[in-house]
Amino acid sequence: MITKAVIFDYDGVIVNSLNVVFGIYREISRKLHKIEFKTPQELADSFDGDWKNLYARLGITNESEETIASRIYAETITVSMASIPVIAGMPEVVQSLAQKYALGIVTNTQKAFIVDKLKESRLTDCFRAIVDYQDTPKRKPEPDQIIECMRRLEAKPEEAVYIGDMDGDMIAGRRAGAKVIGVTWGWHKREKLEQHKPDIIVESPQELAGAIP
Repeated sequence: MITKAVIFDYDGVIVNSLNVVFGIYREISRKLHKIEFKTPQELADSFDGDWKNLYARLGITNESEETIASRIYAETITVSMASIPVIAGMPEVVQSLAQKYALGIVTNTQKAFIVDKLKESRLTDCFRAIVDYQDTPKRKPEPDQIIECMRRLEAKPEEAVYIGDMDGDMIAGRRAGAKVIGVTWGWHKREKLEQHKPDIIVESPQELAGAIP
């Protein structure tokens, strides 16, 4: 069946947030006297999409500490969003794909931050739907967000492609019934993506442009 909708994860696919998020978790660890991730990649390899599991890896195990950590994260990410860079080459790819397909974003990032960054990159008009963590009862790796985005884009699962950079994206896309493309410039490396058997893995935005089936 012909592809009708292309749905993107946001962090790690359109923007590179890893270094900023690494800095935030280092601050959390130091303020709460917990284990620190030594490198951004160590953080990326430890993250499965569930922030509670990430807190547990740092030694944050009670509700009081979780509340403090979440407050630090929210306050810091708010002022750091403007410094998160768009992946080189992605604006051109998005603009090209928007001429052929209905585009959407599925993300656990707050929608307001995404809208501001899209406006800054002149990509606002390219996306017909943005589904964030508040729009469905369950988040990735459950398929609910992708299914909701497909509904808004009026596409059946077999007409949709989902693009992500983490193992949870691969799982969610499969569960939603979409074709799945993994990208290697985000949080998880090729080896981790391959474990979940995406339809395609691409190494660059330029390669992505020609990989939509």
